[in-house]
Amino acid sequence: MPDFLAPINLNKNEMQNMRLQNLASAPENPVEGQVYHNTTDHKTYAYNGTSWVEMGGGGTGDMTKAVYDTDENGIVDKAETLDDGAGNTATAKDVKDAVSASHAQNTDTGTTSGTFQLDSGNSGPKLKNNAGEVQLRNAADDGYADLRCKNLKVDGTTTIVDSETVTLADNILELNSNITVHGQNDDGGIAVKRLKDNDSDRADAEMYFDNTNGVWKVKNGATDDLQTHQVARKYSVAVGDGETTSLVVTHNLNTRDVTVTVRETGSPYAVVFPDIEMTSVDTITVIFATAPTSNQYTVVVVG
Repeated sequence: MPDFLAPINLNKNEMQNMRLQNLASAPENPVEGQVYHNTTDHKTYAYNGTSWVEMGGGGTGDMTKAVYDTDENGIVDKAETLDDGAGNTATAKDVKDAVSASHAQNTDTGTTSGTFQLDSGNSGPKLKNNAGEVQLRNAADDGYADLRCKNLKVDGTTTIVDSETVTLADNILELNSNITVHGQNDDGGIAVKRLKDNDSDRADAEMYFDNTNGVWKVKNGATDDLQTHQVARKYSVAVGDGETTSLVVTHNLNTRDVTVTVRETGSPYAVVFPDIEMTSVDTITVIFATAPTSNQYTVVVVG
């Protein structure tokens, strides 16, 4: 292939069916104005004396205005005007400033700012780092912003809700939800914070399930005047078969300290007085002189 060692003057005649040099990478030791077509990314490049720049870039604007210098980081550093051919212009400095601002707020290694705002015009909420605590703040950063999500899971040992009103749609609150075997069963309930007259000592009121005894209890007062009461439970059943005079009632209240009332099952529901024995912690025996008819009486056990 012959080498031309001097310029070729075509006297303004066309060079038809010309093909640029095809290379997989940029040629070495280029000179300003040299061009080639890259077969790896399928783009055409021109050397501007400092670096290779893409020609055209697929846009409709003035290609000569799209050829600009870059600094050592590949960022535009000449204030040339870029035109997309549709009347939209921006200087190279605008592009550089936009890239710099973007990197200041959103990088792979994290933002350099202590806050990050959603939406523009200082109207949206802000994510804020406060000594390692992530906070959701309002636009003015003078208070907290609202948060709404579909499901929320909180891991940790302490959850504090500083709110005057808590509204729950669930009709049952589950306590001790982290247990996995029955050996982890423990007391559980609800406590109401109360203070004594000195505004320091606690006198909480509490309703809780006593796991050891298997009963609900209420507690009121501080350690020096603690009062604990078992919550009364009730069991009732209709008795009578027309033959048996001594009837055993199983209530399963686990105590002999019960109160038993026997009344007529039907109108006028009058109270009657058979003999009653507290046979065991879970049963009583009701004794009649005459065997009651089928379900004639109702036995109510409270304890």
